[in-house]
Amino acid sequence: MDGKSDLNPFYHELHYSTYQIVKIVLMSVFVVPLRLIAVTFALSLGWLICVLTVRGLTHEELKKPLRGWRRWIQRELGPPVAQFVFFTIGFLFIRTRGRRATKKEAPILTMAPHSSWTDALLHFVDDISSPVSRMDNAELPIIGAMVKFLQPVCVSRDMANSRSDSLNEIKRRAKQPENSSDTSAIDWKQVALFPEGTTTNRKCLISFKTGAFQPGVPVQPVVVRWPNYFDCVTWAFVGPSVYKLIWLQMCQPITFVEVEYLPVYIPSEEEKENPTLFANNVRQVMASALKIPVRNYSHRDGVQFRRRFLASQHGWTTKFTILEKLAQKIGLVPKMLEDVVKYLSQKQHSADLISREYLEDLIGLEAETKSKMDVRESYEEFLPLIQNAEGAISLQKFIVLVSLWLCKKQKAVEPLKYLIQASGIDDMSQLSRTSVENCLKTIFPSNFQSKSDLIADMFKLNAISFDRLKNGLIRDDNDIFS
Repeated sequence: MDGKSDLNPFYHELHYSTYQIVKIVLMSVFVVPLRLIAVTFALSLGWLICVLTVRGLTHEELKKPLRGWRRWIQRELGPPVAQFVFFTIGFLFIRTRGRRATKKEAPILTMAPHSSWTDALLHFVDDISSPVSRMDNAELPIIGAMVKFLQPVCVSRDMANSRSDSLNEIKRRAKQPENSSDTSAIDWKQVALFPEGTTTNRKCLISFKTGAFQPGVPVQPVVVRWPNYFDCVTWAFVGPSVYKLIWLQMCQPITFVEVEYLPVYIPSEEEKENPTLFANNVRQVMASALKIPVRNYSHRDGVQFRRRFLASQHGWTTKFTILEKLAQKIGLVPKMLEDVVKYLSQKQHSADLISREYLEDLIGLEAETKSKMDVRESYEEFLPLIQNAEGAISLQKFIVLVSLWLCKKQKAVEPLKYLIQASGIDDMSQLSRTSVENCLKTIFPSNFQSKSDLIADMFKLNAISFDRLKNGLIRDDNDIFS
């Protein structure tokens, strides 16, 4: 997945025009301070209302719809207060199209694309809804009271039973009770969730999780558009931080958002039996309305892309630190790694790509050792350093990284010959200019052009020896090769 590809849903880059820069400076000086006062007041008011509403309720009581005055505050006072909070940061108008279905018509609202922290506002458009939220959010200071006030369906990616419990809760809230003493499902508002399960840059719709579709009830697709010239709402895996986005958001005189309610989608009998088919068909309807393609990516793809992207930004010193940390965790000494790259450099490979299993066998990473939390974290941090753009493990990247690490560790350039031999060159006394250029492109992918003087100096003759290459590299880049 190319980091800046038009269809990469996990990458977002801001482009500042002169007008935007001037506007941000002026707004930061004259408007943002006033907005900060306003939003602080609005949040404090909202927090106080939430705290008073849920005060004294047990965890079990919060699993049932609120009653009496608490219910009135949640459903009548909650939405305008939430809209006031967003009003203070620039959401002056929210345009809606279509008609929101009743709970009887569609117990579940499926919203997409999920692209911003401000998507929380959508739970208060027209009417309040039952959101799906991370379990951790309920324990956060200030935000926790607001989450409890909304009584969301809580889910955790880390807890084994969380997904099944959340699915059962969605089913319970969505399905009307039949001949049952539990009539609380009638009192719950519509369940509203973003089936993508993570944020993207809205360039495509990624795979829908099936939680909203497993109950087999009608759903109403809701598409969200942000028709702003300067996009400071998109929160992707790689891009501006949420803090920077909040600041830029405050610097915009007005932020436009459009919510469109599509016709209720009633599943067929086949879709009721096959939630994945149901989810894919609804996704296609929403993608057609948005005029964007669909792509089968998931939250895990976003995490892996972020790791690979960050790995590509690392200098060699950082990469060496990550490799050394893994080596220490699994008991790999430099001599063992040198034996591995020596073996690989002399072995003829039909392809550059290797499997995880092959890599783990090479470095002696056993299943029992890998199951340890600290080892697994170090291993997952190491893998992006040797993966290509598609996430496959590159044998060449592994040899390059380990060879250069050995150069640094041993304060010698000798291990560099493994890198050269891996490219199929056996005669180390006659290295061609092409082979050396390829070697330097591998070592210095981001600043290869700066090595033109080094290449010109070394190649006063048609070919050079490995010793001449070593001397040139030591003189040119003392940080690695000494």
